[in-house]
Amino acid sequence: MQSRLLLDDELGIGANVSLDWTEPWDDVQLEAFLPRQFAYEADVGALYRGLQLANAVCKISFTDSDHTGTGILIAPDLVLTNYHVLSPQLVEEKTQLEALAQSLQFEFGYISQENTDSVPTDCFNTAASEPVLAWSPAPQLDYVLLRVAGAIVQADYLKPVSMSSVREPSPRTSLNLLQHPAGQTLKVSLSTNGVVQTDPQRGRIWYVNRTQGGSSGSPCFTGDWDFVALHHASVPRGFGSLREGILLQSIVAEIESFLA
Repeated sequence: MQSRLLLDDELGIGANVSLDWTEPWDDVQLEAFLPRQFAYEADVGALYRGLQLANAVCKISFTDSDHTGTGILIAPDLVLTNYHVLSPQLVEEKTQLEALAQSLQFEFGYISQENTDSVPTDCFNTAASEPVLAWSPAPQLDYVLLRVAGAIVQADYLKPVSMSSVREPSPRTSLNLLQHPAGQTLKVSLSTNGVVQTDPQRGRIWYVNRTQGGSSGSPCFTGDWDFVALHHASVPRGFGSLREGILLQSIVAEIESFLA
């Protein structure tokens, strides 16, 4: 069955970069993966570990547009997100990507606060020199590795997410996403059996967690909160939408030299 794969960006820009995609499941099979309406399997200790990772997640915005996305701090001054968050179109030259990156802002700590209308955040720009270190366009691995301005290394409360347990999740296991849907404050999407299938040859994973425009670049974690994928797209289905992410192990193979 052929479907149209839409990149999960804000403002619907991804509709112009949709990808042809063939998937092996029908709607009846996929509905079995949907979270039960009333479920009590979420372990408090596991949730606490997830909350500790929240500081590494940032809202990505632009100074010259309303486009937003999500990113994850993977080294003291390196943020990983989707290529299409930076550029919805294929860009030939690195200098063009670097020019686009100059308008990026990374907002950490954008989390709702009780009894207050204001949300304190820490906002950083991209580095003036070599802001774009590595990338792969949307039809491939859809990632970009960005260098943040040096001031971020002074924020010692921002802990990069661990990359030590990169692995491939199994079908019908838990998958959790930390995301800034529609540019909102940080949200978590939990599933106890949300992983549908993986394809390590293509570097893909499919799951049923809820996402929205602005969720592109969100980190995907196992039930034990190991970072395993980068969310990037959704495909409309009869019951809702199926999500697609990029397996982290495929990305790490291309960027590990920057993580040493």
